[in-house]
Amino acid sequence: MGDVIEYVVIRGRRYCACSVAVLEMAEAGFKKAGIIPRSASIHDYVTQGGYRAGATAASKGSHDRGGVHDVSYSLVDSDAKQRIWDQAGAVGCRRRSWEFTSTDTPDHGHIIAVGCPHLAKLAAEQLAEIRAGGDGMAGTRKWGGPTPSFTPWSTRYAAFKARQEEDDMPTPSEIAAAVWGATFGSADDTAGARLARVTIASEAAASNTRPIARGGAEVPLRQEVADAKTMLLTQAGELAGLREALAQITGGGVDLAAITAASKLGVEQGLAGAQVVIDFEGGAA
Repeated sequence: MGDVIEYVVIRGRRYCACSVAVLEMAEAGFKKAGIIPRSASIHDYVTQGGYRAGATAASKGSHDRGGVHDVSYSLVDSDAKQRIWDQAGAVGCRRRSWEFTSTDTPDHGHIIAVGCPHLAKLAAEQLAEIRAGGDGMAGTRKWGGPTPSFTPWSTRYAAFKARQEEDDMPTPSEIAAAVWGATFGSADDTAGARLARVTIASEAAASNTRPIARGGAEVPLRQEVADAKTMLLTQAGELAGLREALAQITGGGVDLAAITAASKLGVEQGLAGAQVVIDFEGGAA
């Protein structure tokens, strides 16, 4: 079996999964802070990746494996920018050209992923020196900038992804806007507009219906309906009583079924001839 490849290639440079995650988080942080444009990529600022054994004398082996990459000095030249790397689970080291006496090396940022298992021996030693308060250059200079938290990149990345999922979930206001903004054929015919039209029509009907008057006093529509039902039930009871009285008077010699049928017919004819009018302001319906 061949060797397992532990890196990916992006824009011709090699990175382990740890560095890829660090760069993803850092890009989001720099864009949020307005340091790099929204249309840009963090890879526009990377000057060296990993897995470059022997390729750069100035690196002295720190880039031989993964977890390390260099970026433009403009991404480490302030405490705020170094904190963005810290929030991405990495240490952002400032490297100045005058520190490299034997090579012509420009100012740059040297990024080390915390907790990366792919670090070359020298990169791991650099990180250990920074933990001890040094600058990671195997010298006597102290660390310059805010003290790193040394939180592993994997811990930072899990929290980063959780926040992304929360941001992707619609808010209650977004859900409401989607529901009431649903259209039915035309852009102005929305669910919200239809509900508004129904509400306006209902309010107009309620405000325009003239009150029912009985004996000079105003009577609610609900009471009028209830009184009408009570009157019909009373009349039905009176008809039943009349039927019983006739039966007692005649001793049962009258066709009571015919009388009942005639009574029902009379009621139906009376109802058929009735007209219910609801009077609105400006006209009747």
